[in-house]
Amino acid sequence: MLPKENTQLQHQIEVIKSISDKREMHLNSKKTFLFIANFSENHQFRPLLRIPGSNADISIILETKLLGYWLTTDLKPNKHVEYILKIAYKRIWAIRRLKSAGVSNQDILYFYCIKIRSVLETACPIFHSMLTIPNRDDLERVQKIVFK
Repeated sequence: MLPKENTQLQHQIEVIKSISDKREMHLNSKKTFLFIANFSENHQFRPLLRIPGSNADISIILETKLLGYWLTTDLKPNKHVEYILKIAYKRIWAIRRLKSAGVSNQDILYFYCIKIRSVLETACPIFHSMLTIPNRDDLERVQKIVFK
């Protein structure tokens, strides 16, 4: 445990609290979390931070969805790739229904670009360089299924 006196984060929390008080805003301690990405083997710690005026310490989370991207403490894209693949596979069902209804291939391709490919490319500038070969294969498999 790292006492709050030994961390600069507690001071920053107090500054944010004073700014919010001046602007007549309220920090919700139930919706405030601490996300730690620490890769050090020797310096692992759990800070005890608290919003001034609240009774509970700030909770630590291991993963969160931030602006549409699943961020985890290991900073790997596996959780986000799982999430977008789940959405894409649900939408492939609609392509099968369109094909069985006799919709033209051009319209099915348009549907794929609008509804599936856009999901697969969500936040790709963030995670593309971190993709592993299995992640890339999983994403490529969706395109192979659709074109089959």
